[in-house]
Amino acid sequence: MVFRIFIVVLMALSLHSCGLKDEEIPGYIHVSDYQLDVRGFEGSNSSKVNAIWVLQNNLEQGVYELPATFPVLPSNGTNLKILAGITVNGISTTHIDYPFYTFHEYDHALEAGKTDTLVPQWDYADFSSFVFIEDFESGNGFLNINRVDNPSQVFEGDVSGKMQRDTVFSSQYFQAATVEHYFIPRSAPFVYLEMDYKNNVSFGVGLEARQINNPQTITFIKLNVNPQEEWNKIYINLFPDIQTLDADEYRIIFRVQNRDISDEEVKIFFDNIKLIYARDI
Repeated sequence: MVFRIFIVVLMALSLHSCGLKDEEIPGYIHVSDYQLDVRGFEGSNSSKVNAIWVLQNNLEQGVYELPATFPVLPSNGTNLKILAGITVNGISTTHIDYPFYTFHEYDHALEAGKTDTLVPQWDYADFSSFVFIEDFESGNGFLNINRVDNPSQVFEGDVSGKMQRDTVFSSQYFQAATVEHYFIPRSAPFVYLEMDYKNNVSFGVGLEARQINNPQTITFIKLNVNPQEEWNKIYINLFPDIQTLDADEYRIIFRVQNRDISDEEVKIFFDNIKLIYARDI
């Protein structure tokens, strides 16, 4: 009986030893910073990438919040594609790989047990169609947003925008809107609004939709943006709303829902507002 137990223990030790010997030691990638490259007609490179999607030999390897250090098994291939992850609609639990940024490709054999530091570089994808870009530097495409150049109110460059009260309507509440109406094709698979902002009161972001042959418009507030003491960036997914409204033209609107608030109480600033849709995918 003792002999049999001894044999079983030897076999277990032998199998465990073989498992350790065959276990592959991974290399590691560390990512804490990144770079967004833009062309002249794409506006600012302001961005807020807070996670990465990693593909290894075109198979999903993992999703990691930044900063990240993650293992890579060399036996699974040397080719890595790293996609930029963002928070959608300001909801911290909702992350996606942003469709308008390209992927960063890394194709090197990692040394077992060693860590490589990588700074991914992304661009806007060629299918990105910029409906409008407003950075307030040389103009202003918004009603009821004033250009301001006080350094304490400017995000980057020399000028940002500050929301003011709308005195045209009888309600006289705070509402800003693009001067122009813009066409966004219903067939576009992705539609996003990007913007940098700083605000001391909540405000709504939405669309004003209209048909060319109908003077009536539909105003739709998609979400409310909570106060932010420091400049923040938000990516707002407008695709489902374009599908629902199915209009010919749209304006972007910002609205403070509290109509009793005083002028002195409202400090809402904007910069780098971009409306983008995907074409020809």
